[in-house]
Amino acid sequence: MDERIEVLDNSPIEFVVFGPRGGRDEILLRSSNAGLDIIGLVAEKGMDRKYVPFSISIISLFFGAGRQMNIIESHKTDDLDPESDDRVSAFQFAWVGLCSAMRREQIEHALNKSLADLRSALRKGNRSQIEMAIAPVVLACSRAHERRQRYRRFMWMTLLIYAAIGIGALIFGLVTGTLK
Repeated sequence: MDERIEVLDNSPIEFVVFGPRGGRDEILLRSSNAGLDIIGLVAEKGMDRKYVPFSISIISLFFGAGRQMNIIESHKTDDLDPESDDRVSAFQFAWVGLCSAMRREQIEHALNKSLADLRSALRKGNRSQIEMAIAPVVLACSRAHERRQRYRRFMWMTLLIYAAIGIGALIFGLVTGTLK
């Protein structure tokens, strides 16, 4: 394994940070539980900048996949090794978790806010600073996932309550003879 890739063992979410180093984009940081599919999403995103996950829609609250993969980009920034490449590029943060479009924007804001500290920590290779820099982004992802799960459960409960009321009304109508 490349020693330049930082791996965090204690993340509650699967994530990968992809960014410019040495004149090319590469994996800079990942959680220990990050699967190849999330890494593949980052590679695929590099080819298609218009990626929007299916699970943002309201229909996805009922029928969305349990494993939603998301990706966001930071604002443009310098290479981690600026002497090797003076062009600017963006960091990409991909994670697994349920998330609405509004929460994606909040996570993107958290990434941009942490970007300077994350770049500095990655350059130094300081694990505790890396954890402190990426923690607000991971927290925002965790909160978005929990909120979306609660909202999904609420929608299902509401649907079940309306179905129960409808079935109850149908049975009552059949029993009392008002429905023929």
